[in-house]
Amino acid sequence: MEQVLNEKRIANNPLLRVVYEREEPEQDNPLPYLWRYRTIVSLEHFSQCFSSADSCPLIDKFLREESKLYVTRYLPDIIQLQKRMRDRLLHRIDRREATTTRIKDFLDKVRLSENKQESEELGRLIESLATAWSIIGEEVRNNGRLRTDDSLNQHEITPATSLAYLLASSTGEGVLITSLTDYMVLVHNSFVHAYRDGVNGTHSDKIPLRELEPGHMIDYHEQIHSLLLSHAHYSLALGQGSYVTYDFEGVEKQFTDRFIQSKPLIVAEHIRFEYTREAPSDMFEQVRHRVKQTEVREVLWKAILEDLGSLEVVSDVLRVLDVVIGILSSAGGDPEQKLSAYLDVLRYSSTPHGAGPLQSRRAEGVLCLKHILSFWSLLSIERARHLSNLGQIPFSSLNDEYQDILSDKEKKQIERTCDRDNFSIGPILTYLHEFIVFFLGEKGSDEKGYGLKESIIIYAEENGNKLPDGLSNLPTGIKLSQTAAVWALLAQRDRISD
Repeated sequence: MEQVLNEKRIANNPLLRVVYEREEPEQDNPLPYLWRYRTIVSLEHFSQCFSSADSCPLIDKFLREESKLYVTRYLPDIIQLQKRMRDRLLHRIDRREATTTRIKDFLDKVRLSENKQESEELGRLIESLATAWSIIGEEVRNNGRLRTDDSLNQHEITPATSLAYLLASSTGEGVLITSLTDYMVLVHNSFVHAYRDGVNGTHSDKIPLRELEPGHMIDYHEQIHSLLLSHAHYSLALGQGSYVTYDFEGVEKQFTDRFIQSKPLIVAEHIRFEYTREAPSDMFEQVRHRVKQTEVREVLWKAILEDLGSLEVVSDVLRVLDVVIGILSSAGGDPEQKLSAYLDVLRYSSTPHGAGPLQSRRAEGVLCLKHILSFWSLLSIERARHLSNLGQIPFSSLNDEYQDILSDKEKKQIERTCDRDNFSIGPILTYLHEFIVFFLGEKGSDEKGYGLKESIIIYAEENGNKLPDGLSNLPTGIKLSQTAAVWALLAQRDRISD
């Protein structure tokens, strides 16, 4: 080597002087980079070299689905966006206004009416949604579970996009964010399941979607390069330059230990946005048209309610039914299919406590799609009962004009009516709940001065319904504006009688 270095031909040749590192190359000379090239350790190079799919199945899955897993880093932001939009606009905007309002106009309004910081934070969350959709939107459109609406054809989310795309729902524009969220949950859970299967089913915690934080995600993108460097081996052969190999088994072990081992499964419970004056009667009518409905014996309903118990559990199951009803209203279904089997098709996970999405073994074993509207009504009534017993407003979606209180005199009049032998308080509560949800929920404030009893009788005649015994005996002076208070008082009486 010493002889080579001292060779006069090298000393007289500029290229050879650089090749043998006798002097530093000039920065504007491209030739040195031909021989100074070293193989760069990167995820792309690692993927090209990978040849251990059988012994490293998780890394094989990672390399095949890395672009999908990368996008899950935006899921906490998207969930935070849904929660903020729900808190800000729930029952405060109708579908038409949301459809015609641009995202830019909404953010401008927030900036002017509140503060610049809040507007910027919402803008950041929306940008996360836009980025995620731009990366895997086509995959979601082609392979997502919720593909029931043309809104999934939206190719990008920009400041000019309709605000309705940010309001999660199972129909309309909001199905885009619902479907994207659902798909990202599936991707995350598939990696956690793959890890658990590889270690013989080691237990993994579960986290509700609403409580998701960045720390729950498989966040590898900032550390993957250092991981690969620590398992890369350089070799140098005469006349061949440098050559890089990897310890694939070591990469898989450290990848799972650092990024997947401690991560929980995500329990999918979608955040469904509800518009003001949205007509649930229209959606229910579509379900009745597409999926024939029938009733279930009262004794089974009582048993199911015993299984569910708390307000929290009832509310969780109601949210599941909201999604299913929205899908059935547009896609239809087999009336005889078990509701639990339909939820399996939608890939609903079990709850953090290990229960199924219906949280009642009797409901899972008996209820079919033909029972879903009855089940929804039962739980909706039960939820209103719980809220009323806790002193809270049982019908938060109802216009404020229909939530006036009752005077002491009016309460006594109603209580005397309840004491009559022909007053069937249970059926009356059910019918009055239907009246509130399907009739008053679609009304403005113009009719609040009408009589409650008279309005109920007109509603029954228009729908061809028979009034429950004793309902026509309600005091004449009670106004439509006091409907919610009347329902709460009857619910309290019913609880006392039980």
